[in-house]
Amino acid sequence: AFEQRAPPKGRQSPSPGRYTHARPCRRHRASSGTPGRLLTLKAVARCMAADHNRGLLEGKQEDCGQDAFFVARATPDAVSIGVADGVGGWSKWGVDPGAFSRELMRSCQAVAESQQGRPADQQRRFPLRWLQRARRNTTVVVRPSNPITLLETGYETLRAKGEAAPAGSATACLASLDRHTGLLKIANLGDSGALIIRAGSCALESSSQQHEFNYPYQLVGPPAVFKDPKAAKPEMADDYAIDASDGDIIVLATDGVLDNLHKSDLLEIVTGARDAAVGEIADRIRHKAWVRSTSYVDTPFVAAAKAGVGRRHIGGKEDDITVVVARVEGVPGAGGLVARVLATGRDPRTHPPRHFQRKKKKGTRRNRQRK
Repeated sequence: AFEQRAPPKGRQSPSPGRYTHARPCRRHRASSGTPGRLLTLKAVARCMAADHNRGLLEGKQEDCGQDAFFVARATPDAVSIGVADGVGGWSKWGVDPGAFSRELMRSCQAVAESQQGRPADQQRRFPLRWLQRARRNTTVVVRPSNPITLLETGYETLRAKGEAAPAGSATACLASLDRHTGLLKIANLGDSGALIIRAGSCALESSSQQHEFNYPYQLVGPPAVFKDPKAAKPEMADDYAIDASDGDIIVLATDGVLDNLHKSDLLEIVTGARDAAVGEIADRIRHKAWVRSTSYVDTPFVAAAKAGVGRRHIGGKEDDITVVVARVEGVPGAGGLVARVLATGRDPRTHPPRHFQRKKKKGTRRNRQRK
């Protein structure tokens, strides 16, 4: 139900940051979705800028400060969401740190909604000759959800703009759900992160990628990408995969949330509002993260500062807060026989359904009489 790829050759594993593990908090039995039923994500985003007057906002891009997010429109094959955090150090050079993160999320959203992804020769094809007998060569193309490919394509699209692209750098965390198989994939680059909550417990938790304390992996915009030796590439992101089930809660958040709320805090909020709308859950997470950022209680940032540089920090960390909360839901009345074939991955030419396996006739009545 869970897998994490090893880092590419020539690259060392990231040093422990906010979290010291990159494995599911608890293992669950794999469940690849209900055959004949499409899955989707009901997602809502909420954000708050650090320099805002702390009023509740409606989750617009302009209200996120240096952060950004996207909630892509569902396609027939996949649905994707993502968050990004612009690196604030660019403000010293007169650059808006949020411009790059917003443009990156817009680019990723455009790619996700256009169904661009794996090349045609790598896509799985299922012939429908046994379903549509009038069209023997009809095929349906499945584009598997791949957030790393999505991030890479969006980033390259942004770089292709050259001087027209905004300067800056950003961390990113993306999630994509295959609507047919129920496979949920997550790609995390930097100190943003993801948390999947199932039945009141943690099913998956991403880990932070940092070069050193408060120096996360980040994608750098042109032309600085050619000058920064530590500029990350999309394929350097940690990727995770887990079989999603109806009712799973997915939380994508920037460090403004994860530096101020422990995993137990997020679990308490989600389990306490299990039957509430995802918008209400996102509002509660945003509000509690803001309260912790201005308090003097123990936070994850306190432990990270002590472990990273031995610095004593008291209380929370005031930062931009962005969170996307999504619930996995089934689409009633969608799917049918085609969705069952796509979910099983069986080629109908070798594994046809039983009700399509007709017995061969021994001959017509006239032929039997002649014999």
